Amino acid sequence: MFGDLDISRQLANEVQIGDEQYTIDMAFDNILRFIQLLGDKKVTEEDKIETGIKILLDEDLDYEPVVLYKIFKQLLEIIFDADSEETKEDIVYDLAGEPLPAEFQKKEKEYYSLTEDAQYIFSSFKHYYGIDLFEEQGELDWRKFKAYLNDLGSDTKFSEVVKIRMMEIPADATEAEKNDIRKLKAAYALEGSQNDIENGALDLAQKQIIAQKMYDEMMRKEEENE
Repeated sequence: MFGDLDISRQLANEVQIGDEQYTIDMAFDNILRFIQLLGDKKVTEEDKIETGIKILLDEDLDYEPVVLYKIFKQLLEIIFDADSEETKEDIVYDLAGEPLPAEFQKKEKEYYSLTEDAQYIFSSFKHYYGIDLFEEQGELDWRKFKAYLNDLGSDTKFSEVVKIRMMEIPADATEAEKNDIRKLKAAYALEGSQNDIENGALDLAQKQIIAQKMYDEMMRKEEENE
């Protein structure tokens, strides 16, 4: 799988689209720009798809919208490694009542955001690994970045913040203790988790494909009735 970190092989950055092969810019800072685009509510869905493909491939692809949606979906699956097995609970269905593919099923809640937590991630990488992420821009691969992020030590600011967000208020805590925990959780509260962005992007791709197919079918029927 493209998205896996297999240390027995070189990292693959190539993707086949039609008859052409393209190189995905998998530098972590480029992927973060892509994620920022996905989370930008001021950008239309159509622009997210066209601009997102441009960011990842550095190419303006000349395809019909439904094909661009499929390419966008393919790239999302690669970037987010969205191939985990479908869970039995909270299954998401399409417009026809059929379960969507595993990559479109909602993931468990996560307690971080790569965009909102940027300062904690930077300081934690510097403290734990001695890695200056600004110096690594354009160099450090996204898959390596994720591996580093997942293994940050408990003594880092990022891990501390995530722990606070995951913390449950003990039933036997005093009212003062409960208030202290609530204040901490409020101080580090997120507007949206990383999975919110990922699932939103995957939903966008699926909905756009379905909508385009419905539109094409409607136009075909109108032409037949003329």
